[in-house]
Amino acid sequence: MIREGAARFYHWWVAAGPGLAILSVALAANFLCDGIRDLLDPSSRRR
Repeated sequence: MIREGAARFYHWWVAAGPGLAILSVALAANFLCDGIRDLLDPSSRRR
């Protein structure tokens, strides 16, 4: 499977879709966790 995938990897859009999906999930989790931390930890709130 890896050999077949590597043979077709010269198309950049093959990796762009999954890469953007992973990036968006990571960013969403980061922003969500920061918001939850700000709500639950009074010492970390910004003034």
